Amino acid sequence: MNPFISHATGILLFRQLAAATRGGLPYREVLEILSKDPEMFGRDLLAIDALARQLTDGGSLASALERLPELVAIETAELVKAAENQGCLAQILD
Repeated sequence: MNPFISHATGILLFRQLAAATRGGLPYREVLEILSKDPEMFGRDLLAIDALARQLTDGGSLASALERLPELVAIETAELVKAAENQGCLAQILD
């Protein structure tokens, strides 16, 4: 069994996070709104809720992803961290 979120959820999740980045919206709030539609993330809803909880402390998206190795591969978290440091997060998330 693959421990990571599904490919379809990953696409939807990262596109929504890219839009949030561009709009200056808090990731946690965006994820909470999206999770109100139980069909949107399907079996991955619990993982999305876990990410929202990790973002509650106000840390970076990369640090939240690093604390959830069951959500995405470590390489994905490292790519997000590099994008945050270089100021190109929205482009990478897309």
